[in-house]
Amino acid sequence: MNKVLISSDELYRLVDFLDRYDNYVVSCHINPECDALGSQLALASFLRRRGKKVHMINQDPVPKEFAFLPGSKEILPPSAIEKVHYDAVITVDCSGEDRLGDLFNKFKHGVYVNIDHHISNTLFGEINWVEPKASSVCEMIYMLFKSAKVPFKKREATNIYAGIVNDTGCFRYPNTTANTHIAAGELLSTGIDGYKIYQSIYEHKGFHQIKVIANTLATISSTLRGKIVWMVYSPLGVKGGKAVYDISDEVLNIARQVKSAEVFLLFKPAGEGQIRVNFRSRGKVDVNRVAQMFGGGGHSTASGCSIEGTMEEVVKMVIDAVKQEIKYVLPTLRHDSGE
Repeated sequence: MNKVLISSDELYRLVDFLDRYDNYVVSCHINPECDALGSQLALASFLRRRGKKVHMINQDPVPKEFAFLPGSKEILPPSAIEKVHYDAVITVDCSGEDRLGDLFNKFKHGVYVNIDHHISNTLFGEINWVEPKASSVCEMIYMLFKSAKVPFKKREATNIYAGIVNDTGCFRYPNTTANTHIAAGELLSTGIDGYKIYQSIYEHKGFHQIKVIANTLATISSTLRGKIVWMVYSPLGVKGGKAVYDISDEVLNIARQVKSAEVFLLFKPAGEGQIRVNFRSRGKVDVNRVAQMFGGGGHSTASGCSIEGTMEEVVKMVIDAVKQEIKYVLPTLRHDSGE
């Protein structure tokens, strides 16, 4: 079957494709966050309301901070893929096959439908609905409900709204549009508790997590006339060579308060000999281009990658690459010393 590309204006085609099978697995990326989980849960509910049998299976467990999402306890571990009957697989919030981890190799027939909003998406599904202008995959699932004229239940609205809130940084990021606010308004009109959702995402951290955030912020540094700001994940909260807590949004949002900065970076251990890099940009610099240099990707203003090497080696390598990208975009800095 040739790959099929679906636009947001022809979601009736996607619904037709979804109606071809009766048994689905819905999966999201490794280390899932609120948009991935919220869209997975809402899509599973959408399919069940159309008479489908759905299993949700992920490579990694649901983080404690997102356990409040309705239905999250139903998400199964990767071992379940060998025990359930399914005709096809749908993935959400995955820019490429690699984002599924080892689970991808366990799928019998590959990925049937790929639903994502990353500009770097590799179109790895048979059916691909990729919308880079959407604030989140949850906003896309909102669009799917609307296109199919399926009214929102509270649990569906909670999951979709939570993903939108998380991926837009509470409607502060450049990916927030008028359509995002329209979606949020309609979801809130179902009677869900927006403030409680906000608290569950942003105000339910343990004391130790706050200490990790504080110690990570203490590493903040800058270069290139303050155009680049970066931090290194604190040794606290690291277990087995990997960061225990995902504090990326918290520390990078604080770094964004540096007025002169255009690019913000967080370096954190990701296992033996691996460093994970989170990129953020105000918009002038396309950090997706830089992340792709190292085998990663994402959005022009928010991307990530994993690199082999020591922390010192990776920090230098990435900052050098970001400097070159900034000097390309901002010609006045081309002859700058870099400090």
